[in-house]
Amino acid sequence: MAKEIVDSCNCEFGYELISVIPYAYWLYLGGKLEGTISGKGSEPFYYFSPDHKINPEPRTWYNTPKMTTPNSDIHKPVLDLSRFVIPPYKERFKNDKYHFDLIVYNRYNNEWPGVPELNRPINFFSLEFLRDLFRSFKGKILYINISGLPDLYDNAPPLLFYDYPLCWEFQNVTVIHDLKEDFNTAQLMAMANCKLFLTTNGGGAILSSFFGGKNIIYTNPQKIGDRIYPKENQTNDYGYYPLFSGAEIINVHSYKDIFKEL
Repeated sequence: MAKEIVDSCNCEFGYELISVIPYAYWLYLGGKLEGTISGKGSEPFYYFSPDHKINPEPRTWYNTPKMTTPNSDIHKPVLDLSRFVIPPYKERFKNDKYHFDLIVYNRYNNEWPGVPELNRPINFFSLEFLRDLFRSFKGKILYINISGLPDLYDNAPPLLFYDYPLCWEFQNVTVIHDLKEDFNTAQLMAMANCKLFLTTNGGGAILSSFFGGKNIIYTNPQKIGDRIYPKENQTNDYGYYPLFSGAEIINVHSYKDIFKEL
């Protein structure tokens, strides 16, 4: 029986989570996976791979056209589930080490470089919002931002944002970089034990939807001509996110609505 090597082409992280990993795991379950190739830091996501190799080149959305896996276009209302199985990350990474009541997944970067009007931070949690959240939420919070890990950046690197000093002001808030494991292992371990997530559109929202519970996804839709950004709000991607793990997905468009959901 011929086996297949699955190459992520170092695509954007969100595309890999939907287009590449579930296909590779489907092949693995059928005894058809020879190996996998992906970017730096991807080893935990491919724990099941018989032979996982690292491509040291940077990730970028512009590699997406090179992909030959199912669901290479993730922006659509319905996925092809015929060769699609999410790896059991929750069971694999469940642990007695990390227990958080809320995981906040933030980013602060220029968005959509091909659209000059939108090449600025739009979908993010502001410092003022974070301060209000940290003050009011009664529980332990893990704060995730990829800033500070250039090996994991794609074509939208983070901008300077003074979120870490703010987090360190609050005893109930932990920054993921202060955990001992590498970034991706740490977030998988923390998510495996959490039931409440607050995210923005993109890879963080997708990954958080793999772990059940409740995922509040914040987007700030922008309309340019007949196109809505982020595209998830136009093609209703969030309609299929519950299929990943049975998670409750709630898309909100204002900070006020986030507090209502929390």
